[in-house]
Amino acid sequence: MRFLNQSIIAFLMVTAASIAAVLLFTTWRANRHMAGVRWFAGAGATGAVGFFLATLPVPHTDGPDWPMLINGGFVFTALLMVLEGSLRFMHRASKLRWQAGLVLVPVFVLLNWWYEDEMLAQRIFHDAAYSMVVLVAAFTMLRSVKGDDRMINSLVAFFLMGIAGAMAARSVVAGQVDSLEALQRHPVHSLTLAVVVLCIMGWTYSVHMACYVRSQASLRLMLHKDPVTGLSGRQRMVDFMQREIARSERSGVRFSYLIVDLNEFQRAGGYPDSALADEVQLAFGKRLDDYARDADFACALGDDQFGVVLHHTPTQEHLRGAVARLRHLLAQPLEVRGTPVQVDISLGMAMWPTDGQTLEALENIAQQRMQAEKFSMFKPYVQSEGLRTG
Repeated sequence: MRFLNQSIIAFLMVTAASIAAVLLFTTWRANRHMAGVRWFAGAGATGAVGFFLATLPVPHTDGPDWPMLINGGFVFTALLMVLEGSLRFMHRASKLRWQAGLVLVPVFVLLNWWYEDEMLAQRIFHDAAYSMVVLVAAFTMLRSVKGDDRMINSLVAFFLMGIAGAMAARSVVAGQVDSLEALQRHPVHSLTLAVVVLCIMGWTYSVHMACYVRSQASLRLMLHKDPVTGLSGRQRMVDFMQREIARSERSGVRFSYLIVDLNEFQRAGGYPDSALADEVQLAFGKRLDDYARDADFACALGDDQFGVVLHHTPTQEHLRGAVARLRHLLAQPLEVRGTPVQVDISLGMAMWPTDGQTLEALENIAQQRMQAEKFSMFKPYVQSEGLRTG
């Protein structure tokens, strides 16, 4: 490790910390909704400042080494933010915990100042504290992990354990040498700094990948299940329709596809309340789900639209009867927060194979008929407004 002198290592640490801060910031910007990520971004920025302060020259005075004291405070704060981010990323949020963490920072700085005259003791205290915080963060990322998250979270924990192990090793060596100069000449010191640099970059990359994996999982969940209504999502509807088309091609049994658009809703004795929108959609989706038989399928399409697949509709009369029953059911007020809510809908329907033999064809016909019904509902209002303003 002779080629790794102090100046090169200091430059590498500052560079690695700065790159990590930028990458973590961009990761947070892309995943602002994800718990814990902003704490990782804050840790990256705080750690970069701390590593930069460590490169400042030591003041030629008999007073405390303020750059190193502040450096220790910043680095310790960054590691606490890594721990808090890991806990929140694993859905273990606590307001009291991070407030207690704020108290630990000045305590750490005071203890750091207390050991000012005993540099080896200060180094042992530093490394032991750093190692313990990082180790807890590593085990946090591994606890109760299943599925796709297991591998990527294990990678995050691996790099954190690398930092903790390097710090612990230097702490052990610091207890065996006679002076700080001897510690700095020891190969373990340079190796520790090199491992920390590599693990910082590895941890940054693995955090980015963990956010990507989680965002993809959330997207797949949204496609398969609507988070507001609890109904199946569009992707599951596509899968169901493809199976239904294949089954109908074999058996010749006709089925129909309906698109229901929730135009607006009106509270009894009042005006629409935007705060009730999600609850109205939830109640509306439940009513659609109750209407669908075991062989049928109801789903949320997004933008206040819902889809219903009717498994067996052999004739147009059968379809019109099913649609009439659905309209009658949806015309009944919904019960939301103990208050009746009247909904207004537009509905379009398409039958296989009369209106189309593919999902796209059926969906286009149903959308066109739904839009035509919506326009016919609002046309008298538009004309009256035109006469009034004209």
